[in-house]
Formats: sequence, C-alpha cells, structure tokens
Amino acid sequence: MMSSSFLSKSSMTRRLLIRLAMVAVGVLLMLATSGETQAQRSSVNAQISPQKIRPGGFAVFSVTVDGGVASEMERPTLPEGVELANPGKSTSSGTTIINGRVSRSYTQSWQITAEKPGTYAIPPQTLEVNGAVASSNATELMVSEKNDAELSQYDPLLSIELEKREFYVGELVPITANLYVHRQTILRRVGLIELPKDNFAIQRFPLQGEEGVTHVAGVPYRVLTFKSTVSALKPGKFKLGPASSEVIVEMPTQENPFPHPIFSQSEPQKLRPPSNDIEVNVLALPEEGRPKGFTGVVGDFEMNMNAEPASLSVGEPIAVEITINGTGNFDSIVAPTLTESGAWKVYPSKRFNMGGTPDVMTGSSTNQVGFSQVIIPQKQVTEVPSYEFSFFSPTKKEYVTLRTSPLPLEVRPGLMGVPQGDGSTAGSTAPSEIQPEKVPQATLRMTDILSVSSESPVWLAAKPFPWRDPRFLTGSAVAGGVLALLLLAKGGAVLVQRSRNAADAPARLLWKQLKARQQPMGQFYHHAARWIEMKHLQGSEVDEVLAKDHQFNYSRDHDAAAVVVPEDERAKVLRVLREAEGAA
Repeated sequence: MMSSSFLSKSSMTRRLLIRLAMVAVGVLLMLATSGETQAQRSSVNAQISPQKIRPGGFAVFSVTVDGGVASEMERPTLPEGVELANPGKSTSSGTTIINGRVSRSYTQSWQITAEKPGTYAIPPQTLEVNGAVASSNATELMVSEKNDAELSQYDPLLSIELEKREFYVGELVPITANLYVHRQTILRRVGLIELPKDNFAIQRFPLQGEEGVTHVAGVPYRVLTFKSTVSALKPGKFKLGPASSEVIVEMPTQENPFPHPIFSQSEPQKLRPPSNDIEVNVLALPEEGRPKGFTGVVGDFEMNMNAEPASLSVGEPIAVEITINGTGNFDSIVAPTLTESGAWKVYPSKRFNMGGTPDVMTGSSTNQVGFSQVIIPQKQVTEVPSYEFSFFSPTKKEYVTLRTSPLPLEVRPGLMGVPQGDGSTAGSTAPSEIQPEKVPQATLRMTDILSVSSESPVWLAAKPFPWRDPRFLTGSAVAGGVLALLLLAKGGAVLVQRSRNAADAPARLLWKQLKARQQPMGQFYHHAARWIEMKHLQGSEVDEVLAKDHQFNYSRDHDAAAVVVPEDERAKVLRVLREAEGAA
C-alpha cells in the first residue's frame, strides 16, 4: 500500500518537473525570437534634402534610426568638397502606433554645403543601435553648374555707383553699393562688401545699409544701400570693381504666383551676386602753381584761428587753436605753418578730430579737424602772425593757399633778467629760469628799552579759543561731513548724467553687455557683431566672430543659441575684439 503511494507521488513530481522545463524552454525561445525580431525591425536610413543644389547652396543631411536606441554622432563622414555649413546639429524624435504596435524613431541632422559643381558620394554612416554596430545607406549630393542663363528670378543683384568718373589723385569721391533682394525671399545675412584695391584706397563699407523699396523691370525688390568713399592712388585709366559680397538668402523651392505668407517652402542658399564695374579716368595733380611744402591734400577747406591771451608779458605762453573744415581727404592734412617765427619760440602742435570720421551712411565727407599749439614771444610784438595751409581744390582745379588774419596782441616788457632789444639774445633764458628781483630786507636795531608784553592779549585770557573746545570741533566736523556728502552726491549725479549723455555712452553700455557672464550664445555673439560694426573692426579672427553670429542668430540651430557661452570662449572673443580695435 505504502509502496504504491510512494510511486504515485514520484510520478507526479517527474511530470511537474517536465512541464516546468518545457515552460522555461518556451519562454527562452520567445525571448530569443523577440530579440531577433526587434533587431530585424531596427533600421538606419540616411537621406539628403534637397538632393540637388547650386554652388554655395545648402542641403540637410539626416540619419534616422527606426525601432532602436541609437548612439550620438558628433559629425557625419563627408567626402572632400562637401563641408558642414553649421558645426551644430539638430535632433528630433517621434513615436508611431500601428495596429497596437509602438515604433520609435530618432533623427540627427546637419546642414551641408558645397562650392564646386559635381556629384559627391556620401558614404554610409556608422553608429551603434541597441548596442550593436549598424550602417546606413550611401547617398549622393549633386551640385549643378550654373550660368547666367540659369539665373533665378529670385537671385539678389548688386550694383555700384560713383558720383563722378573723372577725378584727381587723392580726391575723395562718394561711392554707393546697392543690394537688390526679391520681395519673395528672406535675407538672412550680408557679408562685407569689398572692391579690388589695386589702384584705390577705399573706406570700408558699413555692415548695415539703408533699406528701401524699388521696382526693377516691374518686379518689387528690397534695396539695401551702402555708402563709402574712394580715392585714387595714381593717375591713369582704370576699372573700379566689380564689387563682391557673400549673402545668404531663403529662396522659394517652387514657382508660385500666389505664395502663402507663412507656409511657403523655401531653402537657404549662399550666393555671390554679380556686380558691374566702372571705368574711371584719374587725373594727375598739375605741376604748375604747386606751393612750396604742398603735402598732397585734395579737397575744399576753410581755416580759422584763435589765440589766447591777447595781453601778456614777454616770455609768457600763448595758446593757439586752428580749425580746418570742409570736404576732402582729412587723413593727409598736417598742421599749418607759422609764417613769421623769428620772434617766437614754437612748440610742436597737437592734432584732434572735432567732427569725427566722415559719415559714410549719408555719403557726406564733411569733417572738421583742429590743431593746438603753444608759442612764446621772445620780445615785444604787436600781433600773432598768420598761419598758412595749402591744398588742391578739385572744384576750382587749382592750388589754394589759405592764410589766417594776424591777431592783435599786447606784449609787455618781460621780468628782470629777460634780454630786450632785437631778439638776437632773447630766448636764451627760458621762462622757467626767470628769477624775481631780490628786495633787501629791513632789520630792527635795538636802541632803547622795550616794554615786555604777554604772548596773549588780556581780553582773550579769560576765554579759551573756540577751536580748543571739543563741542566746537564736533559740530564743525558734523557740518563739514554733511556738506561733503551733499557735494559728493551732487557731483556724483552730475558725473552720472554726463556719463549717460556722453558720445561714447552706447559703446560703454555695449561693452558692459559683452562682458556680462552667463549669457546665451546667440545674445553674446549678437552683441559682439554690433561691437564690430560700431568700431569698424577687420581681420580673420573678426570674421570668425561674425560667422559665429550668423551660426547662432541666422540659422535654424536654436538649441545651440540658447546654450550659455563658456567662460574661456567669452574671454577669447573679448581679447580678439580688443586686439582688433587696437590694430584699427
């Protein structure tokens, strides 16, 4: 009885173990099948949009992983000739549910560009998916050859205009560059407008131009006007131009006579608009009538002089101020010369700009410059002599010598020790060496008995001096402190108001914003670009800063623009701006 019961329990145990083993094997098979199916469902796909661009145009290269967890790619593998237009990348993810099955995708995208026409093969991209190495498909980017016949109606246009085509060497001539942008395009960036400088000196064009609206052959255009000045370095017949500038424009991807104001399809393109050139005839300055000491100044000017004081003694200084204003090349102006210097000790003059640099935004070259000089009469004279300044007038086509009118002066005889006469020995003793006349000092002679007087008067003996009273000292200190605080507060308010109204206040405020810490990339490089424009800075490192401004403020990389600028990068940009300003 017991034997049969034991056998029955043993048989049941074996059957239970067999069933558990079968269930375990089934679960393992299901997991293996599920993993294999998941691996088979994961895919990596690379694509380019659009596949065909023009030289300098842009395309978006994307790598999409469906149904798996993908690793991050720093940058794609690109062939020679294709480069990233923007070092940053954009990412996106999505989820789809089909018949109850959930599928996830992850996309990494870069903006690429190419300058030379041709077909570029982009190799498969390698990355990790679900911990295993996976590869995408290969793609191609086609850059089409573009000629004048293929110019799009949306392409920007660039033209230059010169105020006159015949002028003299050294004459300052206004020049205007006009950039025409189709109204159905979006202008993202305008590079620096440049002209060949083989035979000309050209003032740098501003980074921002005056904007207006015009029609060309019935087509509406936005026109940006940039104004500057040009002068010739040598005589002859030359061609000025063509102008060049790199612009980035959002171009429509399809022809549509009625484009939607919001949902129109467009793509960014980097273009160099074609420009005209101008034939000019540069005249040499005439030899006839050239004044002695002519320094090459060309323009039309006026000169004024002021001298103070009008009454003084021999050996005392006079401050002379001369102002020159007009139109022309102020960079070549030197200090006017004193016509009669025999009776004067003349010190070197100092130059200062009174009207700043020419206003290239309005095209006006009117300016004003001043010179200050100290002169000392070495003998009695009746007037401050004239000053002379010579230049060539392009309007009169002749040399002009300006001479200031002599200023009346009263000069008294000098102190004892200064030689007088014809001035042959005058000036041998400098004003600082003049010794005052020694006056004999009288001494008392004791010949009688003198009364002995007390050190302090009797009427003050019973009362102490007020400054010996602590209460007087305390009250005086308090009153003086209050008065000092009031004066400091008033002076501080005046200084703050003057600082706010000073000409350099916008520059100081902008530099303060630049030095602020913990600011986003886009904001920081926007301030840096404004500083470059304000100070007219140039250089390769300055161009890199402008490129960063375009990257963070005029591209679609909004995520990178919001990242806080690193401290070392901020310090480097500030150093570049300061060094470029010093070089300018």
